[in-house]
Amino acid sequence: MFYVEQLADIQNVYRDLLKHYIKGFKDNCDKENVLINIELKEVHSLNVAENCLKIAKSENLNQEKTLIAYLCGLFHDVGRFEQFTKFHTFKDDESLYHGELGVEVIKKEQFFKDLPKEIQDIICTAVYNHGLREIQADVKNDELYFSKLVRDADKIDIYRIVCKYYNTSGPRNIALEYGLEDKAEISTKPLKDFINKNLISKQDLESVNDFKLMQISWIYDLNFNFSKQIIKEKAYIDTILDTIKGEKVKQIIKQYITL
Repeated sequence: MFYVEQLADIQNVYRDLLKHYIKGFKDNCDKENVLINIELKEVHSLNVAENCLKIAKSENLNQEKTLIAYLCGLFHDVGRFEQFTKFHTFKDDESLYHGELGVEVIKKEQFFKDLPKEIQDIICTAVYNHGLREIQADVKNDELYFSKLVRDADKIDIYRIVCKYYNTSGPRNIALEYGLEDKAEISTKPLKDFINKNLISKQDLESVNDFKLMQISWIYDLNFNFSKQIIKEKAYIDTILDTIKGEKVKQIIKQYITL
């Protein structure tokens, strides 16, 4: 346990620990595209940690659980830096699952060696589960709660990133589009899943439109009222929908959106 006034100091210690780890990748990077995406994930990690704090506050979590929430968010994508450096992609099916790699990195680097084992287990479980289509069925209690929390916090910031990207003119970042073709069509399986209020699998994506529909489908996997409120306030879903190619496709999608 720790005193309330220690919370910010402890957060800063772990934030600096992560930034030092990331600095090693940036210092040894000689490719601009790799550096851009490492920096993108660094900012994303910090933002997700802040989103976790906001959700924790909305849930009136105690100081210990607030710290756990922050650490889950801060380190949720720690596997991305090694992944992109080695494979130059964020596509797990073309490299490896970044959540599993994240757990390996956490254990190898011993980031949480000073924390109780039960807290380490919660963080590792949340890191592993945050990027799966669905949380593993055997995850229970606090591990399930914080897995849900970091998944929400992650989605909120991904919405921020992609909405900004979709509305910015300039060179495409293929890593943010999964290398998919940008055409005014939508595939049958993603659309069927969306209509049935199911999450869309990355394996079924064939176009950027499919990718955007997958992002919209995340509304079916939000776990906290705060998440729904902020996504509504920022109009993220409308922004993504507006950038989907094909008016007929947009109208089909729009009638099934519920948030």
